[in-house]
Amino acid sequence: MNNFRKLITHHWSLITVLFLVVLVLTFGCKKEPKEINIGAILELTGPLSVLAERSAKGMEMALEEINKSGGIHGKKVNLIIEDTKSDPKEGVSAFLKIVNTYHVPVITGAVGSSIVMACAPIANEKKVILFSAGATSPLITKAGDYVFRNRLSGEAEVRAMADFAIKKMSIRKIAVLYVNTDYGTGNKDVFERTFTNLGGEVLLSEGFDQGETDFRPHLSKIKRLDVEGLYIIAVAENGYILKQAKELGLHLRFLSTVGIEGPDVWKIAGNAANGVIYTVQKFDPISSQKAEQFNKLYLKKYGKESDLFAALGYDAIYIIAKVINDYGYNAEAIKTGLYNLKDFVGVEGPVKFDENGDIQSEVMMKITKDGDFVPYNP
Repeated sequence: MNNFRKLITHHWSLITVLFLVVLVLTFGCKKEPKEINIGAILELTGPLSVLAERSAKGMEMALEEINKSGGIHGKKVNLIIEDTKSDPKEGVSAFLKIVNTYHVPVITGAVGSSIVMACAPIANEKKVILFSAGATSPLITKAGDYVFRNRLSGEAEVRAMADFAIKKMSIRKIAVLYVNTDYGTGNKDVFERTFTNLGGEVLLSEGFDQGETDFRPHLSKIKRLDVEGLYIIAVAENGYILKQAKELGLHLRFLSTVGIEGPDVWKIAGNAANGVIYTVQKFDPISSQKAEQFNKLYLKKYGKESDLFAALGYDAIYIIAKVINDYGYNAEAIKTGLYNLKDFVGVEGPVKFDENGDIQSEVMMKITKDGDFVPYNP
């Protein structure tokens, strides 16, 4: 009888173990995805579209190349794109739509700093990586542990401009006009602090709403001041500022940011847009064999020379693909991979993230000239 009980107990134990194994295999093991989805929130419409479209083209090129070479661990890589319409609220909606529908661990894109700042708290809360391929606001540096960018912080660019204005252009008194967004206010604060620390004076500093078109009240004030230069931090508004400054007879040195490359500046301002000097993260399509090859393929595919934003979009996809390949397809693994990224050399050069998810890079000066944006060579 005792042997019979032992036999029954043994069989039930075996059945229980087998049952638990089946449960684990059925419910406890997460199925590996058949394809790799990466999210992208991009300003495909609105004032930032001219920059985001270039970034999107770079991403498209990278995606095609990665999939042609076998994807990630043999899996096809898809880019799930939503339009932010250059608006922070729409950006948040786009971010949430991708996360809730596709459950991706990483979302890239977001050229606009205000869009990054609006989505950053959600990225940190939901533990989804937000990887910007173009936003510059210094405020992004402290946006959270899940926020990264391969775009140089605007702090380096505006510091370089303040230094250039004082030391190279002998501007001692300046006015500042800036758009009331995270991009505008973040860069304005750094510029004014640096400029005054170098011995300059900011005689006027005024913000304006995004999309504003009448700057005559601001410019009339500036005209009455004894300033030698005007520093403009804007995007679509640049054309109106420059056109109206010329109409009012303002003869100043005009300085700006990469926002000057925004939509319709030449169409709005005409030759009034000539001669604006601005800073931007350095991009040279012949600086390396990789950059030269990228530029050649980009020109063949799209009929235009590549630029900084195309390169940033291209590199962003390759960086994300590399860390997924090396560390795994989940947010914590991707975060670890980004912080530990080593020996990655993209079109934009070597990339390494600091403790804030920022990178280091060089700054270059450019100038507007006859409908184009070219390197500044004094």
